[in-house]
Parts: sequence; structure tokens; C-alpha cells
Amino acid sequence: MALDYGDSSTSTKNVSLQPVTILDIEAFYDTKQHWQEKADDVGVSLTLDIGRDFNPTMYIGGLHKVDKMSGNKTYGSSVRVKILMQAIGLGKGIDDFVFKKDQDGLEKAIGREFLRLSFKYIKPKDGSIGWRDWHTVAKVGQEDALLARFKKAIDEGWVKNVYKPESINGTNGDSPMSGPWDKSVEV
Repeated sequence: MALDYGDSSTSTKNVSLQPVTILDIEAFYDTKQHWQEKADDVGVSLTLDIGRDFNPTMYIGGLHKVDKMSGNKTYGSSVRVKILMQAIGLGKGIDDFVFKKDQDGLEKAIGREFLRLSFKYIKPKDGSIGWRDWHTVAKVGQEDALLARFKKAIDEGWVKNVYKPESINGTNGDSPMSGPWDKSVEV
């Protein structure tokens, strides 16, 4: 599978790793976002400075694992929020934020940087190609580790609808619009 390393402005690349800065952060607890079928136990909505003339938002959230016998909560997919906080240097006290809904110090996230991974994906409704953020992040400088983790998640089937050029129209990695008209013909 071609997972070329590049930026989102280069259409021939499939993955973008980019340091971003948090401009604003909002915490959510037991809240269902409009696209979700089930509410996350914890989530954060981030407004990001990506060095362009617009500031996108990114949501990172997840569910806790609950021990059926004791009722104790541990990290399930909510570990993504913990990873974000550790990536921006706010890992101390993260368990209180995640499990006890204690937002003291959340504003310290503003101005902090982390590494965001975006990837091309195939939109299920119409088959067109778009960009999507992966919900696992890393510290700036950990590009190789984040990319390896992303590739592993794809291989294990955790990331869906990833654009794989070689699987589209049998093009062997060419553009979906490639065809015989792209090849030189000798007369």
C-alpha cells in the first residue's frame, strides 16, 4: 500500500504529518457529537493553527473500559485524550481530567504544539477522496513513531476507508483519472 509522506497540499501524497498549535480547547463529557452513534465518555474539541489562513477544528475522544465486577474505569479508546495531553506536556493530573471531569488547568493547553497526522480517505457516500485527521497524535519530533503507529493501525483494520491508489480502478498507484491516454504511443 502506498502511504507516501507529504503535505495535504500535494495531491500525490496520502499522509500529512504536521506540527499544529492549539488556539482553543473545549472539553466534553458523556456527550454525543452530531456524527456519533454513541456518546464518548470524554472528548476535546481543538481549534488549531495550521499555518494557513483558516483554523480547523479537531475532535479527540473515546470511551472508558469499565470492569463489570468492580465498576472501576480504566482507559479504553479514551486513551487518545491522554496521549494528546502527554504530547503537549500536560500529562500530570490527566486521570483527574479524564475520569473525574476536573478541568482545572485545561487552558494551559492553549499555545501548545503537537503532531497531527491527516490522511486521504475515500468518502463512503460518493467515492470521492478527502482528508481526515487521525485521532492519535504525538509530540513534535516523533514523526517516525506516529507514522509507524498509523501503518500498524491500518494493517490491523482500525483505520477505515484509507485511500490506497493501487486499489482504485487497477491503476497501480496512478491517479484515479489515469488511463491509456497518459501513455506515449509510438506510431
